[in-house]
Amino acid sequence: MQVRSPAVSILVDLDPASVDRTVIVESITADKEGRLYLPDRVTGNVLRVDPKSPKPVVVGLIDARDIKGKKVNADGGGIAFNQQGDLFIASAPFAEVVRIRAADLNAAKPGTAQTFATGTEGANGIVFDKQGNLFVSGGRSGIVYRVGPTAARRSLRSRSSRTHASCPTARQSRQQLLTV
Repeated sequence: MQVRSPAVSILVDLDPASVDRTVIVESITADKEGRLYLPDRVTGNVLRVDPKSPKPVVVGLIDARDIKGKKVNADGGGIAFNQQGDLFIASAPFAEVVRIRAADLNAAKPGTAQTFATGTEGANGIVFDKQGNLFVSGGRSGIVYRVGPTAARRSLRSRSSRTHASCPTARQSRQQLLTV
């Protein structure tokens, strides 16, 4: 018996006429109504796409920052909603997670992302658990960060049997840093 693969189709092309890669998205999430949200790594825009009428609209923005004298884009990575409907986006270049409040996800007046949690080096994938804790993968470092529901932070060190070449703390002390 042969198993059939599901059919794949293109919902929307976010950059249909360009060869210059003016829109780059790597992550996607959906709200309770089933609308899709995608952070654009090129412009910093947060796009919303309704699958019923798949025209992208800008509903938020992650402003570029000046870091060590250079303009740096957020390069929006992992994206997730909390239980209150606020949108969170990981930013590896900023080493943080930013938030756009639910009320500010607005096509008429897009909201600007604000810092939610810092110290998440290599911030990449993110997910919330049922208690409202935010977990953030640290990319190639192998570290997973935990941020409590109020973004209060404290450090917890756990023994690690391996070291990570890209993580000096782990390499030097053979411990991983997990932020709570």
